[in-house]
Amino acid sequence: MTKKYIVNPENPNGILVDLTVEEENQIILDQASAQEEKDLVDAEKAKYKADRDSLVAKLKDVVNLSEDEINVLLDNTNSSIFTQENK
Repeated sequence: MTKKYIVNPENPNGILVDLTVEEENQIILDQASAQEEKDLVDAEKAKYKADRDSLVAKLKDVVNLSEDEINVLLDNTNSSIFTQENK
């Protein structure tokens, strides 16, 4: 059984106690939920990368842009050269 450490006025140095069944079940649910969320984020990242790679390929082939031009076009950083006047 999993344990938790409790510090309170009655036990200022702390004590180890067993988790309740409900607490253990909640941990399992939280872990499953965290894994689902991680899987969704990973899928979104993979889709973004695939979409971006497809866009770059199309910009090279159809619009005939160079790698540098594509990087400027897709750059969404706050670089100092990107002032309000030249955005």
